[in-house]
Amino acid sequence: RCLSDWSSDVCSSDLIGRRPFLIVRVDERPASPQRHNPSNEFKTLHVTYFPLHRDPRPQICRVQVPTAYNPDKESVLPQSARTPRQNSRRPSLLLCFTSHLRLAELRGDVVDVQPAPALSPSNQFTRFGCEDPRATTIRGTPLVTFTGIGDFGATSWVCQFTDKAQPHKCWMLLGPDHKHSALFPAQISGKYMMLTRPLTRSTISRESIWIQSSPDLTNWGPPSPLLEPRRGFWDSERVGPGPSPIRIPRGWLLLYYGVDREQSYHLGAAILDHDNPRKVTARTKAPILSPTLTWERIGRRADTIFR
Repeated sequence: RCLSDWSSDVCSSDLIGRRPFLIVRVDERPASPQRHNPSNEFKTLHVTYFPLHRDPRPQICRVQVPTAYNPDKESVLPQSARTPRQNSRRPSLLLCFTSHLRLAELRGDVVDVQPAPALSPSNQFTRFGCEDPRATTIRGTPLVTFTGIGDFGATSWVCQFTDKAQPHKCWMLLGPDHKHSALFPAQISGKYMMLTRPLTRSTISRESIWIQSSPDLTNWGPPSPLLEPRRGFWDSERVGPGPSPIRIPRGWLLLYYGVDREQSYHLGAAILDHDNPRKVTARTKAPILSPTLTWERIGRRADTIFR
């Protein structure tokens, strides 16, 4: 009933059974074509429908939206969306797409995509989508962190995989609103460390990278800001962590994304102290990668180099 028509948020792990995999976020939306009459104010779309009750299973319905609405840029349909029948009650939530995570095994030049999702909406915390995968291995255990989007907003999750690339156990790391969580690949002073980007709801603070620790991958704290946006730089509006940090001789190499005043995404780097990763020892003044090619600057994720 749905067509997987776009994907992003690709991360890799070569430690699931010692085989290389990609973990891909896939967005799905109904496969029916858009139809509208240029002379009319509304056009008809097939969209994903979520009822008021907390059933994680989506349904498909037909609605009318303003002709100016672009489903590639707005995931939640506007309040002006209406059902074709005037007497029909508007569904409680309409999304033009939902998302899941899927594994793709790399076999030389062949990419073998698994036929079924590895992680997909399954409860009230994830029923609108699973996204933002980050893969790492700690003490030989493959772990994937991801963001669940559901009734309560964005929550941070981790899933343990078996050596046969099957999800074994998933649990919530942080409640709303947290996105883009990334675990360090090793314990530091006996503790697990994690980076995350809390979503801010005030006009005072800008979205930054925070860090916190845990003795057991369940209880986290204390949270503290690590990297904040810099006025006048390529990361002036908000920043977020990319993949899990990489250990190098100088400390921990952190690749992160930054957004400028024109809402363009760039990729930069910072180095964290090896023994105390709450301390930043270096940070790039200019981005490492920026969107320059045509296919990077137009489309659904325009002007974006994510990670």
